[in-house]
Amino acid sequence: MKNFWFNMLPKTQSSPGQIIDQYGINLLLVGFPKCGTTSIANWLAQSSEIEVSNPKETFLFTPEFGHNPYLPGGMPFTSQQPTTPYRLEASTLSIYSDQVLEDLQDRASVRVIIAGRNSARAIEAWHSQMVNAGRASQDDFTANLDRFSETLDSPESLCSYRSVGAFGTIANKWIHALGMERVFVLQQSDLNSSSPANILLTQLLGISSPGEVPSDNTRTGRRAPHVYNRLRSSSTIGKLKSMAAESELGSRALSGAKSILFDKQAQRASLPAELEPWFNDEDERFANLALANQKFHREAAVSWAA
Repeated sequence: MKNFWFNMLPKTQSSPGQIIDQYGINLLLVGFPKCGTTSIANWLAQSSEIEVSNPKETFLFTPEFGHNPYLPGGMPFTSQQPTTPYRLEASTLSIYSDQVLEDLQDRASVRVIIAGRNSARAIEAWHSQMVNAGRASQDDFTANLDRFSETLDSPESLCSYRSVGAFGTIANKWIHALGMERVFVLQQSDLNSSSPANILLTQLLGISSPGEVPSDNTRTGRRAPHVYNRLRSSSTIGKLKSMAAESELGSRALSGAKSILFDKQAQRASLPAELEPWFNDEDERFANLALANQKFHREAAVSWAA
């Protein structure tokens, strides 16, 4: 039995494509970080036709960024073979991985969801997360904005904030490599269940609406990292919200747990005014891509459903 389970575990030296093949993953939510991807993953996880990786951030595909795979349950999914029409892997750092993108080009059945928002605000939130994770200090913000990385392939390159925040440029690269038909682009303004974009996405997937889009998580400080990561998993969040909805006592318990487990969000650094135009250009490029992409899917009337 021990050898059986060992064979089921993803090998850390495996390529993203090999892991995709091993687990039958056919849907990726690749980013961008701090752009509502947790909300999207938890929303889609409410559908009986989609199994989302648990935890959301497995780090399986991106060892180049210095994260060991995080799999408290031993595997990213409940079984090696899919039991639902869709298996969604939702690690946001994949958006920066050239290896992930290269492997996807050879796997035409795998579809991709990209989510973005105001890039300057996302980078401010990203810096807070880096500070909370011990990978940066509050004073590094300006220096990291000045850094430039030609390729994003190491933990250090993630400190190049303009490279990380080039949402329009990076999304365009993914669409160019995979084609409009394999990519769906969401903006933060689309993050509610009744938005035309989310309705279009459910039509594309061939599923009924999973329900309300959960509110985004706003607390990034961690007093108990293991419990924090466990709470971010879609199944645990769903159970806690169900408890809270059932009674006032449950609601108080959830509020108390948040107060115990999370520090207040780190104070955010502010983007220098002279850099706002650069980020605004990226935002405009991303917004135009999202509009063009959604228009393509409306007019093409294609389906991702198997």
